[in-house]
Amino acid sequence: MLERFINGLREAKVPDCSDLTEYTTQCVLTFAFLSNFLGDSERFPNKDINKVVKEMRFLMSTRGIPLVVGSWNVDELSFAIMERRGRMVPFLIPPKDYLAKVKRDPIWQLGVIASKAVFIKDFFSGMIPDPSETSSEVRLLTGAFCAETLLTLKKMAGEEGIEWQPSESERQILEAYPEGLKSLPLGLYQPNLVTFSSDTPND
Repeated sequence: MLERFINGLREAKVPDCSDLTEYTTQCVLTFAFLSNFLGDSERFPNKDINKVVKEMRFLMSTRGIPLVVGSWNVDELSFAIMERRGRMVPFLIPPKDYLAKVKRDPIWQLGVIASKAVFIKDFFSGMIPDPSETSSEVRLLTGAFCAETLLTLKKMAGEEGIEWQPSESERQILEAYPEGLKSLPLGLYQPNLVTFSSDTPND
């Protein structure tokens, strides 16, 4: 199952960036495809990741958080807030080469989505007043969620007999959080402290 999922992403055709409409559509569809995979307990067996990613999708739907494809210079998928007409508007920004990054290393991009999911949840729960000024605790949480995702994928790959050679970024995050969420200080991760409804279909 994992091998088919990964191969499908690696074999996908990346549309020409000059056609912004088509490229934007493919970015949105690819992000949904990846996040739906992480939110599906039958395909991705990790309840902590399932929960936080489903809550992210719920918040994106109910709070109107778009995936904005444009000219921002970001290296990875990023969450930002912009003031428009007197109100704060949240949105996700993929890098310009998002589809190429997914095609090159879909494993890492799944970890990135999990890290943004906990970031978004904590922002809307009031734990992150300003997303541009993240605390050390937030950085620990996002790193641990990325590592937790990678560890689950590593286990899935082993069970399917798939050889996985982690990238340098993946090695670094796994060295920092060798046990994923269990690497966090006691009490830092409280999954039920603030819970948003996530009983929405994965589509």
